[in-house]
Amino acid sequence: MASFFRKRIAQKVIPFLLKNESNKFSAISAVSSAVKISQSRGKHPQLLLPWKKITNLSSERDFKELNPSLLVKLLRNQGLPTAEGFIDITLCEASLNLLFTVDEHVFSKIVLRDICTNDDLAKSSCLFENISPKRILVDCCCPSVGEPLHMAHFRSAIYSNFISNINKFAGHEVMKVAHFGDW
Repeated sequence: MASFFRKRIAQKVIPFLLKNESNKFSAISAVSSAVKISQSRGKHPQLLLPWKKITNLSSERDFKELNPSLLVKLLRNQGLPTAEGFIDITLCEASLNLLFTVDEHVFSKIVLRDICTNDDLAKSSCLFENISPKRILVDCCCPSVGEPLHMAHFRSAIYSNFISNINKFAGHEVMKVAHFGDW
Protein backbone atom coordinates (compact mmCIF):
# COMPACT_ATOMS: atom_id res chain seq x y z
CA MET A 1 0.00 0.00 0.00
CA ALA A 2 2.88 2.35 0.60
CA SER A 3 4.28 1.80 -2.88
CA PHE A 4 4.12 5.54 -3.61
CA PHE A 5 6.52 6.27 -0.75
CA ARG A 6 8.76 3.30 -1.56
CA LYS A 7 9.23 4.53 -5.13
CA ARG A 8 9.84 8.11 -3.98
CA ILE A 9 12.51 6.96 -1.52
CA ALA A 10 14.18 4.86 -4.20
CA GLN A 11 14.09 7.79 -6.65
CA LYS A 12 15.75 10.02 -4.05
CA VAL A 13 18.42 7.48 -3.04
CA ILE A 14 19.40 6.03 -6.44
CA PRO A 15 21.14 9.11 -7.91
CA PHE A 16 23.66 8.98 -5.06
CA LEU A 17 24.26 5.24 -5.37
CA LEU A 18 24.55 4.56 -9.10
CA LYS A 19 27.84 4.97 -10.91
CA ASN A 20 26.13 5.09 -14.29
CA GLU A 21 22.52 5.75 -15.30
CA SER A 22 22.14 2.74 -17.61
CA ASN A 23 20.34 0.45 -15.15
CA LYS A 24 18.42 3.12 -13.23
CA PHE A 25 14.95 1.55 -13.52
CA SER A 26 15.98 -1.90 -12.30
CA ALA A 27 17.89 -0.28 -9.43
CA ILE A 28 14.82 1.76 -8.45
CA SER A 29 12.68 -1.37 -8.26
CA ALA A 30 15.36 -3.21 -6.26
CA VAL A 31 15.74 -0.38 -3.72
CA SER A 32 11.99 0.24 -3.46
CA SER A 33 11.40 -3.43 -2.63
CA ALA A 34 13.94 -3.13 0.19
CA VAL A 35 12.00 -0.29 1.88
CA LYS A 36 9.82 -1.55 4.74
CA ILE A 37 7.29 0.09 7.02
CA SER A 38 8.64 0.54 10.53
CA GLN A 39 6.68 -1.18 13.29
CA SER A 40 7.45 1.52 15.89
CA ARG A 41 4.48 3.14 17.57
CA GLY A 42 5.45 6.75 16.94
CA LYS A 43 3.20 9.65 16.07
CA HIS A 44 4.17 9.60 12.40
CA PRO A 45 4.57 6.58 10.12
CA GLN A 46 8.16 5.68 9.30
CA LEU A 47 9.63 3.78 6.40
CA LEU A 48 13.00 2.18 6.88
CA LEU A 49 15.65 1.32 4.37
CA PRO A 50 18.15 -1.15 5.85
CA TRP A 51 21.72 -0.24 4.93
CA LYS A 52 22.57 -3.94 4.87
CA LYS A 53 20.13 -4.42 1.96
CA ILE A 54 21.79 -1.57 0.07
CA THR A 55 25.23 -3.10 0.56
CA ASN A 56 23.88 -6.46 -0.64
CA LEU A 57 22.44 -4.75 -3.70
CA SER A 58 25.71 -2.92 -4.32
CA SER A 59 27.50 -6.21 -4.84
CA GLU A 60 24.94 -7.19 -7.50
CA ARG A 61 24.72 -3.76 -9.14
CA ASP A 62 27.10 -0.98 -10.02
CA PHE A 63 26.74 1.15 -6.85
CA LYS A 64 29.17 3.71 -5.46
CA GLU A 65 30.83 3.14 -2.11
CA LEU A 66 28.98 5.41 0.28
CA ASN A 67 28.48 5.44 4.03
CA PRO A 68 24.97 5.88 5.47
CA SER A 69 25.61 9.12 7.37
CA LEU A 70 26.92 10.76 4.20
CA LEU A 71 23.84 9.58 2.30
CA VAL A 72 21.56 11.12 4.94
CA LYS A 73 23.46 14.39 4.67
CA LEU A 74 23.24 14.33 0.86
CA LEU A 75 19.51 13.60 0.96
CA ARG A 76 18.92 16.50 3.35
CA ASN A 77 20.90 18.80 1.06
CA GLN A 78 18.81 17.58 -1.88
CA GLY A 79 15.64 18.91 -0.28
CA LEU A 80 14.30 16.22 1.99
CA PRO A 81 11.80 16.92 3.80
CA THR A 82 9.59 17.60 0.79
CA ALA A 83 6.04 18.48 -0.08
CA GLU A 84 5.46 14.82 -0.97
CA GLY A 85 4.88 14.09 2.70
CA PHE A 86 8.37 13.33 4.00
CA ILE A 87 9.00 15.15 7.26
CA ASP A 88 12.46 13.96 8.21
CA ILE A 89 15.21 11.47 7.47
CA THR A 90 17.39 10.05 10.22
CA LEU A 91 19.96 7.33 10.60
CA CYS A 92 19.45 4.71 13.29
CA GLU A 93 23.06 4.21 14.42
CA ALA A 94 22.49 0.82 16.07
CA SER A 95 20.91 -0.98 13.13
CA LEU A 96 22.17 1.31 10.33
CA ASN A 97 18.66 1.86 8.99
CA LEU A 98 17.67 5.00 7.14
CA LEU A 99 14.37 6.14 8.69
CA PHE A 100 12.11 8.26 6.52
CA THR A 101 9.38 9.93 8.60
CA VAL A 102 6.15 10.65 6.73
CA ASP A 103 3.35 13.05 7.61
CA GLU A 104 0.49 10.91 8.91
CA HIS A 105 -2.22 12.81 7.01
CA VAL A 106 -0.42 12.57 3.67
CA PHE A 107 0.37 8.90 4.31
CA SER A 108 -3.26 8.08 5.13
CA LYS A 109 -4.55 10.04 2.16
CA ILE A 110 -2.25 8.34 -0.34
CA VAL A 111 -2.75 4.84 1.08
CA LEU A 112 -6.55 5.24 1.12
CA ARG A 113 -6.52 6.60 -2.43
CA ASP A 114 -4.45 3.58 -3.47
CA ILE A 115 -6.94 1.22 -1.84
CA CYS A 116 -9.97 2.95 -3.38
CA THR A 117 -8.57 3.04 -6.92
CA ASN A 118 -7.19 -0.50 -6.92
CA ASP A 119 -10.06 -2.75 -8.01
CA ASP A 120 -7.84 -5.82 -8.19
CA LEU A 121 -6.72 -5.56 -4.58
CA ALA A 122 -8.82 -8.55 -3.50
CA LYS A 123 -7.53 -10.66 -6.37
CA SER A 124 -3.92 -9.94 -5.49
CA SER A 125 -4.41 -10.29 -1.73
CA CYS A 126 -3.37 -13.49 -0.02
CA LEU A 127 -6.51 -13.28 2.15
CA PHE A 128 -8.81 -14.10 -0.77
CA GLU A 129 -6.68 -16.37 -2.94
CA ASN A 130 -8.25 -19.71 -1.93
CA ILE A 131 -11.88 -18.56 -2.05
CA SER A 132 -13.95 -19.60 -5.03
CA PRO A 133 -16.66 -17.11 -6.13
CA LYS A 134 -20.17 -17.89 -4.90
CA ARG A 135 -23.66 -16.47 -5.22
CA ILE A 136 -24.64 -14.86 -1.92
CA LEU A 137 -28.04 -13.57 -0.84
CA VAL A 138 -28.09 -10.85 1.83
CA ASP A 139 -31.38 -10.17 3.61
CA CYS A 140 -31.70 -6.45 4.29
CA CYS A 141 -34.18 -6.05 7.12
CA CYS A 142 -36.61 -3.16 6.99
CA PRO A 143 -39.15 -2.05 9.59
CA SER A 144 -42.65 -3.44 9.66
CA VAL A 145 -45.27 -1.36 7.91
CA GLY A 146 -46.93 0.01 11.03
CA GLU A 147 -43.78 0.20 13.16
CA PRO A 148 -41.99 3.51 13.83
CA LEU A 149 -38.45 3.85 12.49
CA HIS A 150 -35.70 3.77 15.14
CA MET A 151 -31.93 3.27 15.44
CA ALA A 152 -32.04 -0.53 15.39
CA HIS A 153 -33.30 -0.36 11.82
CA PHE A 154 -30.28 1.72 10.80
CA ARG A 155 -28.01 -0.76 12.54
CA SER A 156 -29.51 -3.64 10.56
CA ALA A 157 -29.12 -1.69 7.31
CA ILE A 158 -25.47 -0.93 8.08
CA TYR A 159 -24.72 -4.57 8.96
CA SER A 160 -26.33 -5.94 5.80
CA ASN A 161 -24.59 -3.35 3.62
CA PHE A 162 -21.25 -4.18 5.25
CA ILE A 163 -21.74 -7.91 4.69
CA SER A 164 -22.66 -7.39 1.04
CA ASN A 165 -19.71 -5.02 0.42
CA ILE A 166 -17.20 -7.45 1.94
CA ASN A 167 -18.55 -10.28 -0.16
CA LYS A 168 -18.47 -8.17 -3.35
CA PHE A 169 -14.90 -7.21 -2.55
CA ALA A 170 -13.99 -10.87 -2.14
CA GLY A 171 -15.32 -11.53 -5.65
CA HIS A 172 -18.69 -13.08 -4.88
CA GLU A 173 -21.92 -12.32 -6.75
CA VAL A 174 -24.14 -10.61 -4.17
CA MET A 175 -27.90 -10.08 -4.30
CA LYS A 176 -29.67 -7.94 -1.70
CA VAL A 177 -33.25 -8.70 -0.77
CA ALA A 178 -35.28 -6.19 1.22
CA HIS A 179 -38.61 -7.23 2.65
CA PHE A 180 -41.04 -4.72 4.09
CA GLY A 181 -43.21 -5.86 6.92
CA ASP A 182 -43.46 -9.23 8.55
CA TRP A 183 -46.29 -10.68 6.48
